Formats: sequence, structure tokens, C-alpha cells
Amino acid sequence: MNQYQVERILETTFPIEVFCAVASEDALLFQQLEAHFSILQQQGLLSIWHDGLLAPGTNWKEAIDLHLEKASVVVLLVSSSFLASDYCSGTKMHRLLERHRLGEVHIIPLILRSCELHHAPFGILQAL
Repeated sequence: MNQYQVERILETTFPIEVFCAVASEDALLFQQLEAHFSILQQQGLLSIWHDGLLAPGTNWKEAIDLHLEKASVVVLLVSSSFLASDYCSGTKMHRLLERHRLGEVHIIPLILRSCELHHAPFGILQAL
């Protein structure tokens, strides 16, 4: 870990904003992951956001853009369904990867189901 990364950790304000990108077909797997995060949310350390929290009538494109820009961490819940989505190859992903390159956000690909992700725009990132 370099000095810049240590300084960023020390400057972190809580809760850490975490954006979870998940295909609708993987909602049940996401619910299991969210349960693991619940203790950190209860302690005020994490704030998890995903598009399932959108209220009826919300401009979903604006809300997603807002939460993506606020996030310090983005978890990509990767499956063949996620890879087939417009989100995976769209402009939002390219903006996200640029923010990652600049050190503004950490992207964590989390493999939910076996899939070929090496050709995805984020395929160079180490996945869990």
C-alpha cells in the first residue's frame, strides 16, 4: 500500500458509499450478499445502494448516475446475465473505469455465477 492509499483510508468519512450493480436475474444472490453487509450498515460504516431502492416515479437514470458518482466503492455482481446487460458495456461502465483509473473509486468484480468475464471492459481487474 502506498502513501496515497494510506492517506485516502485515513480521510475516509463514514459511511462508505457502496454502489452494487446487479442483473435482475441475480436478485436472490444479491440479497444474500446484502445480509453479509448488514452488520456494517447497522454500525454506520457502509451505505449500500442498488437500483432496487428506487422509489416509484423516480428518474432512474438520474438516480443511478448520482449514486455512481457518490460511490467510493462499486461492487459488480458478475454473471452471464450481468455481462449481457447494457450496463456492462455502456457509457456508465466506461466512466466508472475512468474514475477507477484516476483513483476516485474502487471497483470490485464479484463473480456470482461462472461466466467469461475476461473480455468485459473490467476484465483486467482482479475479481473475487
